Amino acid sequence: MEIGKILFTGVVLDSADPYRLGRLRVQPDNQTKSDILNSVDPKYLSSTKDGISPIYLWTKYDPFVFLPLLPFSLNVTPRINESVNILYPVVQNVGNTQLTRFTDGARYYLPTSPSSPMAVVYENYISSKTNTSKGDNIAPTLPLASNGGEVPKDSRGIFPEPEDNAILGRGTTDIVLKENDVLIRAGKTKKYDINTLPTANDNRSFLQLSHFTTSMVKDMPTSQLSITTVAQQIKLLVEWHITNPENDQDIFTGYVNLYNVQRKKDERLNSKNFKVSTDVEDIKGAQLPISINFQGQSYENAVNLINTFIFQLFSGEINMKGFDGYNGKIFKPQNDGDQFTFVFRPSPATYNKLNNLGGQSGLESVLESSNIMRFYQRIKVGNGTLSAGFGIVSGKNKDGEPIFGDPIKVKTNKYTPFKVNNESVTYGVLGAQKIYLISQDSQVGQKKVDLKNTIYGIPQPKLVDMVNQTEPMVRGDKLMDMITLIVKFLTAHVHPYHGLAPVPTALDGTLSADILQKMLDAPNTILNQNVRIN
Repeated sequence: MEIGKILFTGVVLDSADPYRLGRLRVQPDNQTKSDILNSVDPKYLSSTKDGISPIYLWTKYDPFVFLPLLPFSLNVTPRINESVNILYPVVQNVGNTQLTRFTDGARYYLPTSPSSPMAVVYENYISSKTNTSKGDNIAPTLPLASNGGEVPKDSRGIFPEPEDNAILGRGTTDIVLKENDVLIRAGKTKKYDINTLPTANDNRSFLQLSHFTTSMVKDMPTSQLSITTVAQQIKLLVEWHITNPENDQDIFTGYVNLYNVQRKKDERLNSKNFKVSTDVEDIKGAQLPISINFQGQSYENAVNLINTFIFQLFSGEINMKGFDGYNGKIFKPQNDGDQFTFVFRPSPATYNKLNNLGGQSGLESVLESSNIMRFYQRIKVGNGTLSAGFGIVSGKNKDGEPIFGDPIKVKTNKYTPFKVNNESVTYGVLGAQKIYLISQDSQVGQKKVDLKNTIYGIPQPKLVDMVNQTEPMVRGDKLMDMITLIVKFLTAHVHPYHGLAPVPTALDGTLSADILQKMLDAPNTILNQNVRIN
């Protein structure tokens, strides 16, 4: 024993204190069993001298008995093979090396902390040392949260927060004492696994007592408009190309190509991501047959051809008959509106020349950029639109004009706000999947709830059998609905003739069939089979 040290650890040998005082029989870490037995008067030992005689177990002559340092009213008793802290309040004279203190009655214990909250059910003596200086060779346990982080949503609230007081049970039970709330819970999670974060059980049983410094009541219903944009998958891509933008003779050659890109699911084809410079060469495939080439066209004629192609696609049918390069093909979507969402833009080669990305210099470069900019500023969907050169067209508005960009979705959200008053209020909530409200002085006819031998808890078989000694609670509003219906029929019914049954439909339209249906539904609508009384 280390002279002057009073706090050690040990392993629980037995917890079945016959006096139920919470005492334990503990083997201290710092002494061997034989050393302890050697300090005991032989008359208290067993016949084999390898333990305490059975008649002296749990007595003052048993050197392995430790008293709880916690008060008797707080019962926290470790299990066999779990670790405990042991305390010797009386320190021997430093000159006395005889280890006589083990037979001193002043020996106490305190439970150790588990290596993980998930080990609350049981943790053996070795793994409990994980977070101590003796746990260097023991694998660390799974933390509930990273340093400075929050507990994951699915596990949040299962264990007490650092600012709250609580008493934890041996499994899924606890009592949490917050600033203004008391929670008594059972089944807060379905199971514990030391290697897995637990998940909260919404079907727990609980009692909640709460005090709120302000009270809330529902105000008048109101509504609020929310405006959002809805990203679209691009279906069709139009690319216009000028082959010879460097010429100064107003004679242009080029093409307008149409690509079907809806077969490719790619984030680049999302309307929120697509830009005039977005590279989709690897996914756009070959141009559709409706694509048209033109040669030797003036600037005005070339602009008109490109704009006509784009506008006809917007309108729902491309037919370039009468234009130079017309190949006799017609393009028409299968259904009206299937052409949306489509994009028109300069081809990558044309766009690069617009930004002089080809490295050209001098007069030729100036002519290229100038001519392409002229085209860019004039190419549109219709004459009145502002989006030029490049545009994402997602549909038509009610006036038949193009909708550029993502369509706007307007939604009316109806909600009932809360009105806060400065008066405090308290709540009490009892919840479980099955609830019994039992009075020992009440019974249902000859059926009486038998609570004998249930002082330490009612076992599940008896809880199941209690259905036969109880009756379901009534839902007040549902009962009033049926009573109202009966009263309406009584006050407005008529008989076809004296002595005959009433007409099934009362004068106010109430139907006797509705009353009968409510009666048939009553066991599951008016009565709550899961909340029962006796």
